[in-house]
Amino acid sequence: MLVRYLEHRRTFGNKRGPLFLSESRLNYSDPISIWSWSKIVLRIARRAGVERFSTHTLRHLCLTDLAHAGWDIHEIASFAGHRSVQTRCSISISVDATFR
Repeated sequence: MLVRYLEHRRTFGNKRGPLFLSESRLNYSDPISIWSWSKIVLRIARRAGVERFSTHTLRHLCLTDLAHAGWDIHEIASFAGHRSVQTRCSISISVDATFR
């Protein structure tokens, strides 16, 4: 599916920039909004029969992969843009508990 999209994406031009572009008549070839991306991910998850899945789930999965790859919690928190130690800890605990 991704390969097919990338081939289609080339029809918008070879310029660098956002990966996912709108096909709407209102904003054709503009970057899709965060809200559009969220709706697309939810729609794909529902079609796949996955009820509790969102763009934030993808973020958590990425951070979990970094932890499994041996990144330090402070490196992960910095990568994720967190400033608070409490936020770092609660997220690492919830991600670990959710995806075991």
